[in-house]
Order: sequence, then structure tokens, then C-alpha cells
Amino acid sequence: MRSEHERLAPIDILRHEHALVERVIAAMEREARTARERGRVNGAAVRQMIDFAQGFTDGCHHLKEERLLFA
Repeated sequence: MRSEHERLAPIDILRHEHALVERVIAAMEREARTARERGRVNGAAVRQMIDFAQGFTDGCHHLKEERLLFA
């Protein structure tokens, strides 16, 4: 049986991924505010966010957009 993700139309997958990226951006903004307030950075959290941005957003999601929207 196919998973819910496999049953989605390509544009719906992109929308779902955009929502995920927006959640990570919101977390980045919260972490930046917290770092300013506390005067220190949570290095582990920032590293995870950077890894997500590089690995998923740049490495996977943008490729899907280009293939689906600009092919």
C-alpha cells in the first residue's frame, strides 16, 4: 500500500514541503531572538537548522521545484 505522501499530487508535495520550510524558518527566527536575549547561541540547534537548509531545502526541495515547475 502506498503512503499518504506517495498519493499526493506533485504540487501538494511542494506545498507540504513549503509549510515544513516555513516552520524551520520560524524556529530560526525564534533562536535568533533567544540568542540575542541570552547573549549566547545554541550551537546544536543552529547546526540542525543549517543542515536542514542545506540538505533538504537546497539539496532536495529546490530540485523538485525546478523539475516540476520549470520542466
